[in-house]
Amino acid sequence: MYRRYYEILGIPEDAGPDEIKQAYRRLALQLHPDVNKAPDAHQRFIEICEAYEILIRYVQRENVSATSFHFPTPEERADLASWEEVIREARERAKRQSEMRFEKLQKEHEAFQKSGLYDLSLLLRYFFHLAAVLIALALIAFPIVMAFAVELAAFFYLAYFWIIGTFLLWYIWSNRKTWFRLGELYFKPAVIRQFLSSKPVTNSDPCFYCKGYKANGIPFEIFLLKVQDVDLRSKGALWHEVKYKRKNITAQIPRSHKAFLVHLGASATKLLTLVIFLLFVPVGSILWKFILGLFTGGILSTFLHLFTRTRPKTLYLLNATMLIKIIIWLVVLGALSRITSQHQIVTGPYIYLGFFLLIFFVDLIVDPLANLVPHNRMYIPFFRQPSRIMELYRQGYRNFLEAPVWATIYPLLKWIF
Repeated sequence: MYRRYYEILGIPEDAGPDEIKQAYRRLALQLHPDVNKAPDAHQRFIEICEAYEILIRYVQRENVSATSFHFPTPEERADLASWEEVIREARERAKRQSEMRFEKLQKEHEAFQKSGLYDLSLLLRYFFHLAAVLIALALIAFPIVMAFAVELAAFFYLAYFWIIGTFLLWYIWSNRKTWFRLGELYFKPAVIRQFLSSKPVTNSDPCFYCKGYKANGIPFEIFLLKVQDVDLRSKGALWHEVKYKRKNITAQIPRSHKAFLVHLGASATKLLTLVIFLLFVPVGSILWKFILGLFTGGILSTFLHLFTRTRPKTLYLLNATMLIKIIIWLVVLGALSRITSQHQIVTGPYIYLGFFLLIFFVDLIVDPLANLVPHNRMYIPFFRQPSRIMELYRQGYRNFLEAPVWATIYPLLKWIF
């Protein structure tokens, strides 16, 4: 009866507490709504929670080590008068907690979908999968084309391209059933039409973004988090594992239907301007195309907000820490670039090395220094937000986790969308 709990977690019967926890976390991650779409995922989640609760409760109760851990024999269970009660309580607790956890995962997944980042990440995954197919075909074709265009010996000189392309194409073919079945977009045409044609809701609260309007539109949500503890585990001189224990809060800002449409138009303006600059503006560096596209899109969206007398929704992202990072980015990239007499921006040979250092190390330098300033002042927005949200900032909440790369990409995506 009890042996099946080990089978559920896929661990041996002499597994200790650490192995039980690792197996539980691994299986719980596999059953996340982002990964597992199976109809029985919820029931399986309950089963692994039940197995985890019972095994861990016994380990904690008996205070045994990983080496001496074993499940009680029938003789030992006879001495545990409350063992069946422990099992029953563990099952009930596991069921309650698993339902709460699964509902929380589903809510987080739905919020992630509605934020637009899910569709963006899914499109990027489709793009990279398509690019992998094209690269594999190009690697295979390149030696063959060179053999016909130059000489037959060129095929043998470039055979490693053919080998790499063949291996990549074999890998894609072996995963052909799921290679282009990565998931469905949340914002389908029907969802977008319903989203845009939704009737204003009845609400007597004033709109924060449009003076004199009622909050009869879809509220704007801000995701704030507060790091409560950091667990740093060293695994040798060159490898460390960092786990953040954080508290998340979703704060809603009342918004009118007019403000919702203006914000939607501002996001579309930024995105369209960025695409136009990347494709058509004759600037020598693609990096500066991207920067100038962001800058121009910001100016155009600002004019839209001024013309409609609507506060931008992204002002909460601008604080002292973010301003310092933007200045560092512009100064470093500007120092590694120059403007020619033909008004073209030419980047130096170390521009991509500078980009790499900025995206990985700016946050590691600026954020620890910003944390030295008391009362979270470096992370409080310059522009006023609703009082309850400003209070959360004073309590130590922030817009995103200050981790390398993520601390650059996340605010950029939130500013655009």
